[in-house]
Amino acid sequence: MTAPANTPRRIVLRSHDWRCVSRDKVLCANPGRPVGYRRSLRLPSDCLVVRELCGSDGDWKQDGNELHTDAIGPWLIRYTADTEILPKWLMEVVAARELADRLDTPATWAAYREALSAAKEADAQMVEVAA
Repeated sequence: MTAPANTPRRIVLRSHDWRCVSRDKVLCANPGRPVGYRRSLRLPSDCLVVRELCGSDGDWKQDGNELHTDAIGPWLIRYTADTEILPKWLMEVVAARELADRLDTPATWAAYREALSAAKEADAQMVEVAA
């Protein structure tokens, strides 16, 4: 069963290119040819949104759990992972978004925007750690 697409958590994860949940992955081509593109690539199961098809000058499109492209491989993507564990400061944004969605008041939306701004600053300060 697929999780709902528009939960506050997924909305927040899609809203910004968060370094804390950014992943890289080399993809393999699927058999068959998508309409309008030369290749179809299967995305990782934790891929929420593709941020970049690295080294590609060509057009590409994410369609569900596939990426369609005319680019010649290898295909390295940078994507936002839908991971279970998030930093505290990002969970606070998710909670603020959920509260804003439920109460829908100017104060809750202002609190959400403030939490989002603070989280973007915290995320920008993250240091990449070698795996």
